[in-house]
Amino acid sequence: MSFKSIYTIFLKDLRSSISDKTILLIIVIPLLVSIAIPLLMMQVGSMNASVAVYDEGNNSEFIAYMESLDFYNVTTVNSMEMLNETIVNGDASSAIIIPANFSDDLEKGIRPSMDIWINPTKTDSVIFSSTYKEVLMNYTKQQFPVNISLSIIGTAESGGASLVSSTGLIPMVILLTTVLLGVSILPYTLTTEKEKKTLDAILVSPASEKDVIYGKMLFGRALTMAVSLLVLAINNGFAGNPVATVLFTLLGSTAFVGIGLLIGSYSNTYTTASVISSIVMLPMILIPSFAALSDSVAMIAKVLPSTYMYNGLSDSMYGNGTLSGTLTGLAALVVFNAAIYALTIFVIRKRRNIT
Repeated sequence: MSFKSIYTIFLKDLRSSISDKTILLIIVIPLLVSIAIPLLMMQVGSMNASVAVYDEGNNSEFIAYMESLDFYNVTTVNSMEMLNETIVNGDASSAIIIPANFSDDLEKGIRPSMDIWINPTKTDSVIFSSTYKEVLMNYTKQQFPVNISLSIIGTAESGGASLVSSTGLIPMVILLTTVLLGVSILPYTLTTEKEKKTLDAILVSPASEKDVIYGKMLFGRALTMAVSLLVLAINNGFAGNPVATVLFTLLGSTAFVGIGLLIGSYSNTYTTASVISSIVMLPMILIPSFAALSDSVAMIAKVLPSTYMYNGLSDSMYGNGTLSGTLTGLAALVVFNAAIYALTIFVIRKRRNIT
């Protein structure tokens, strides 16, 4: 292994990226997202949810309770037709259908049912979907099965959101940033070099396969970490356990850079690499956030490095992680990194033999 060769490859990729419009565009996307999220949350936090309520009978006390809440604008209707019309016309973003025996069932200890409608095209529906369960729990004087300490990092007085905090989305934004940069930029640089025949020139030089891997990994990881840390700084992402946050970001970005290297090593053209990258990125980003929806999704999530990164970032930012959980997540990412880079070295070595 030659440190000089590694550094030379790193500098070459760094210089070329500065003037490359495609790379600059990929970098700008997560930065724009990270800036837009606080602005969106501030807008949402200043809103009240418009809620249409249809009472099928004798639930005036519950309606009065909802009307007393500062973050709901309640409109009562007299029929299902009026309720549907209110939602369709956009006069309300959410609706509740209270069954006739709702209050009586609560007094008798019977668990009642309730229909809730949400129009996701309305921005203020976020307020309702984020609060209605807690409102119902408070009204029925029930408790959650676990004690939860929830701190809203941004408040209306400090310029943040009073009901929704942008920090809650930052783990997903960091995951999107590392996946997008790692899985897109490395295949682009590798396949571009293949098409220009510059990679073959490197492979027949004294530089080893590991030199190529480490040089490009250094470039990809430096770029991904720089953008990720900037996104964290913009959105107050260092709250909680900043050391764990940086470690999960570092190992996660290294893993996705490795996946990008592997895709670029297999692909001979940028078109092919772009298609494969898109196919890989989608489950990496979406599955971790939907893992709680079903056991099947949770099983798939366990084999993805993005899951360990996303969970680790969430726990470290919110201060909910345990030492054993943090170490397990970091260890899983280390194992994945070792496997992906071993495979990438094998692929590039095979290309050298063919060359």
